[in-house]
Amino acid sequence: MAAALVVALPVAVGGCATSAPRSGRPPARTVGWPSFGNTASGTRYSDLRQVDTRNVASLQVAWHRAEGDGLSTWESFPIVDGHTMYVTSGTDQVEALNAATGRLLWSYTPLVNFFVPGAGPLVVPTNRGVAVWDRRVYLTTLDDRLIALSAASGRQLWQTQVASPSAGYVETAAPTAASGVVYVGNSSGAESVRGFVAAFSARTGRLLWRTYTVPPAGHGWVARAGNHGGGDVWMPPTADPAAGTVYVATGNPTPALIPAIRPGCDAHSDSTLALAIATGKLRWARQAICGDAWDYDTDEPPITFRLDIGGRLTPVVGDGSKAGVYTVRLAATGRVVSRSRYLTPYTQPHRVPTRLGVDLCPGAFGGLEYSPPAFDPLTGAVYVQGVRACMRYTALRPGPAADRTVIGGTYTLLRTPPPAGSVVALQAQTGRILWSVPLPRPAVGGTLATAGGLVFAGDDDGRLYGFDARTGRILWSERIGLPFGSGPITYAVNGIQYLAIVAGGSQLALLEGIRTGGELVVYRLPRRAGDPGRLHAKV
Repeated sequence: MAAALVVALPVAVGGCATSAPRSGRPPARTVGWPSFGNTASGTRYSDLRQVDTRNVASLQVAWHRAEGDGLSTWESFPIVDGHTMYVTSGTDQVEALNAATGRLLWSYTPLVNFFVPGAGPLVVPTNRGVAVWDRRVYLTTLDDRLIALSAASGRQLWQTQVASPSAGYVETAAPTAASGVVYVGNSSGAESVRGFVAAFSARTGRLLWRTYTVPPAGHGWVARAGNHGGGDVWMPPTADPAAGTVYVATGNPTPALIPAIRPGCDAHSDSTLALAIATGKLRWARQAICGDAWDYDTDEPPITFRLDIGGRLTPVVGDGSKAGVYTVRLAATGRVVSRSRYLTPYTQPHRVPTRLGVDLCPGAFGGLEYSPPAFDPLTGAVYVQGVRACMRYTALRPGPAADRTVIGGTYTLLRTPPPAGSVVALQAQTGRILWSVPLPRPAVGGTLATAGGLVFAGDDDGRLYGFDARTGRILWSERIGLPFGSGPITYAVNGIQYLAIVAGGSQLALLEGIRTGGELVVYRLPRRAGDPGRLHAKV
C-alpha cells in the first residue's frame, strides 16, 4: 500500500517567521498554528490580539473551501506553518493551502484499505489532522500507517506500520511531533485490542518504544478469552521534552457496559498517564472512573501549563472526562490540584446498565467529549465545551455472548431532555465555575482562547461563537449551518489575523439527524487599503 497520488502546483510553499519589510514600516508578523494545540503544551491559546473584544463583531469571511456533501465526520484540526495550512480529509488525504487565500498548493492521497476486518462496526473513516516538524508533515491512516511527507511538495519520504489492521487497530487521531520524535496512539474502539502509545523517529520512522495502556490477555483484569481490552488513546499525546514526560489520556475498558465481567478498576483505562519520553516507562497513572460501565473515556487531549501554588509557578496537567468533570493535577505526581463539579447534568444515583435498560445523563457522547480545551494565562481559566446528551443504556447478560462484544449492550439517544451544549470557564486553580453559557445543541470540537480577550467555540446548531473571555458574553456569532467536530484556530499572515474552522460533521449530529457536509471557513477583519487577499473568496 505504498503507492499514493501527489498533486503539486507550481507555486512557492511555506513561509518564514516574518514577511519582507515595506519601506519605512516594520515587518508584518506571520504567526502560525504549528501544532495540534498551537503551543507545545497544547493549550490552544494564541497571543494574537488584532481581533479583540471591540472589533470581533466585524469579522467577515476571507475565504472558504468546500470538502463535499454527505460527510459524516469531518474532524480535521488544521495546522498552519508559515504561510501554509495543512488539512486532512476524513479519508486521509492531505491538502496544503495558502493560508491567506486558500489556494491549493499540493495534495497527497494515500491508497488506504478502509476495510478493517477486525475492527467491527464502530469504525467510521475519520482523520483529525497532521503534525509538522522540521519541514516534514506526519500523517496517520485508518489502516495503521505513519507517513512522512515533504512539507514543500507533498512527496512521500517514508512510511511505517504502526499496528495491525487485521487485529482490529485503526488510526484516526493526529500524531504529535516534538524534538525529533513522533508520538502515535491507537483510536480503535475495536474488539479485543489493547490501547497503546508509540514513539517513532521523526527522521526515519524507526520505532523507539511502545507502551500499552491495559494488560495483555490473561493478565491483571483482562480475561484470557473474549473482547477484553480498551484504554484507547483517542487524542494526541502532549509531550514536554523539558520535563522528559509525555502525557496520554485513555479511553474506557471493554466490554464497556458490563463491569461484572471485569471486576475492579480496570487499570489503566479512563486515565491520565505520564510516561518517560526516552523509554515510555510509566511514571504515574491517575484514573477518573473506577469500574466504568458507561463508556466514560478520559479522551480530551491533556494540556500542560503553570499555576501559582504556594507562591511558586508549578507545572500542572489538565484532563477532562466524559462523566463531565475537569481535573487539574500536579504534572510531577498526578496529585489533584483542583477538580470541577459535574459540568453537565449527572444522574443520581448513577446506576449500572441492566437488561431492562436505564436512562442516564450524560450518555456515551459526553459530558466532556474529546473536544480539546483552551487555557488562557491572562485569565487563569480553562475553557471547556459541555454536552448534555442523555441515553438509555441496555446491557447484555454476562456470559460468552457478552464477552464477544465491544459495547456489551446498546445505548440510545434520548430526546427528553433534548440534547444541548455549553461553554464553561473554570478557574484552573480551584475548579470553580467562572461562567457558563448554554448552547442550543451539543458542543463538540474544542475551544480557542486569544490575547484579544476572546474565546471561540461552536455547536451542532452550526453556529460559531465569539465569547468575552472574562464574562462569557457572546460578542459575535456566525451561522455556518454545519455541525463541528473540530475546534477553531487562529493565525496571522503578513500582519493580518485569521480565524479558521473546519465544519461539517460530528458524532452526535448523525444521531440528531443534523445535516453534515464539509466546509473550511476562514474569517478576518474587513480589508484595509494595502491588505493582501480578497474577502468572500471561495476556492
